[in-house]
Amino acid sequence: MADDNVVSMGTAVVECARIGQLIQRHEERFLRRVFTDKEIRYCSSRRASMQQYAARWAVKQAAFQALGVAAHRGVRWTEIEVPDGRGPNIVELTGTLGRLMQRKKISCLLASWGFCRSYAVGFVLAFSSEPQPRSQ
Repeated sequence: MADDNVVSMGTAVVECARIGQLIQRHEERFLRRVFTDKEIRYCSSRRASMQQYAARWAVKQAAFQALGVAAHRGVRWTEIEVPDGRGPNIVELTGTLGRLMQRKKISCLLASWGFCRSYAVGFVLAFSSEPQPRSQ
């Protein structure tokens, strides 16, 4: 990957228990406001579902940072979809965020995330062109 293709980056650390409390307190309303149907199906099917949700929350916050927007400024959390990790970890954007990505000439958001019992972390790199694997 050529470093000059990286436009910006974002990172976030989230306390898993906080996300668990939001899910418990607001249930379906919270899930539908923050996560896409695909993310809900995936996270709910996992043994560590609270941590899975927290990791996706962290990636979404990191994506907001990489795009240079505040999460509460006229955009929906569901405009960001975090992949399930079985393929390339390219974050999908729709709606206002998708248009913003085009305006900023960002072609790709590449994410990485992880979690333990207590914390989840998300990291996003924004590229001006598709990242290419390095040749050996």
